[in-house]
Amino acid sequence: MKKFSQRIGEGVRIYKKTEEDEDFVQQEKLVDTTRDATDKLVKCLAPKAGPKNRAKKLVKTGEKMQEVDRNTSEFGKGVACLGQTMKELGHEHAELENHIAINTINPLKAYRDGDLKEIANLKKRYESNRLEYDTAKRAYQSKNTPENEDKVNRVRMRYEEARDAYYEKLQHSQDDDHEHLEHLKAYARAMIDYHRKCMGLFQAAEKELDMLTASARPVTSRKGSFSHESETHLVTGPSVSQMNAGPAPQRPPSMMMGHQPYQQQQHYQQPSPQMPHMPAQQHQSYGVGAPMMPPRAHQSQGPAGHGPAAHPSMRPAPVGTGQHQHQQPHQIPHSSPRGAGEQPSLPMRPRTNSGPRPIERCRALYDFEPSDVPNGISIKAGDVITVLNKTPSGWWEGELRGQTGFFPSNYVQPM
Repeated sequence: MKKFSQRIGEGVRIYKKTEEDEDFVQQEKLVDTTRDATDKLVKCLAPKAGPKNRAKKLVKTGEKMQEVDRNTSEFGKGVACLGQTMKELGHEHAELENHIAINTINPLKAYRDGDLKEIANLKKRYESNRLEYDTAKRAYQSKNTPENEDKVNRVRMRYEEARDAYYEKLQHSQDDDHEHLEHLKAYARAMIDYHRKCMGLFQAAEKELDMLTASARPVTSRKGSFSHESETHLVTGPSVSQMNAGPAPQRPPSMMMGHQPYQQQQHYQQPSPQMPHMPAQQHQSYGVGAPMMPPRAHQSQGPAGHGPAAHPSMRPAPVGTGQHQHQQPHQIPHSSPRGAGEQPSLPMRPRTNSGPRPIERCRALYDFEPSDVPNGISIKAGDVITVLNKTPSGWWEGELRGQTGFFPSNYVQPM
């Protein structure tokens, strides 16, 4: 009770306590700060117990994601791939927690529960003896008797003994700081290894997902990457007015059919696709829709009622560098004379008695809709067409999805 009264009096500054030297006070503050920091660090680094910790949640999430059927689609394969990554990430996190617990948390707990706790007990003993000594000294000052003097001497001896033990422990409290720093260094090294492994896992998952994305991309998107400006010209074919304005512009050598594969053409700015050109003279004979159709070869000038003789300029502009401009169009037999308003018929496939020829295919570079072309076939960029017949007029006959029809040869590239 007297020690409690002494403590209260010191708090309100009624009683004076025994003062210590500056070095003793600084050592005591340092140890108190170290003890508080160590206790907070252990609580912060210790993994949370129970089934809701992060490692188990990651493993469970990865296992659930791996239950997706890999045979459903490319997306299912991607989910399963990411699930495997999450599962491995959970195992890495569990290994991290185990490594930190062994090399950092447990040594810090031992330091906290060993040396720091011993220092705290010595401090309590020192404080108790100091309060008792200050109480006895205050009683002796108020009543100077031999009994009080003997009591003060006995209490002072106990106080000095407790103080010396406490101060010696304070001085040696920093002797093992290099070991505690190694424990903190082990924590930093474990975190570096953990995040490096996590980065490797996600990089591998990213590569696999890139492969799945490439295989799942639509055909028109897999054939090449064009610039935004050129892509606007590759969506649809040209209009009738654009085809009648003049011959198609020459393409770069790399854009010629048969020079380079399709994947290498993406390095050039692709021009707008042009239909095989027909001069304005044909407008007067066949009407507005005639330029969209490949003309047939006409017979020479005959009696009245028969069509005029064929002119070389009435054929569509050949594809490439103009190597077919001086070739005569394929002659198609007529069963009856053509009137002035009749539409020209498409070229027919020549009949040959030779054996089966190799199957020739081509890949569509642009979209083509045969809105003004009878017997035409609709193609989309990326379609693979089986070539049945080629004519020098710039029109090919092909088969696609069970349908047969004509399409412009400068819209495709041979495979």
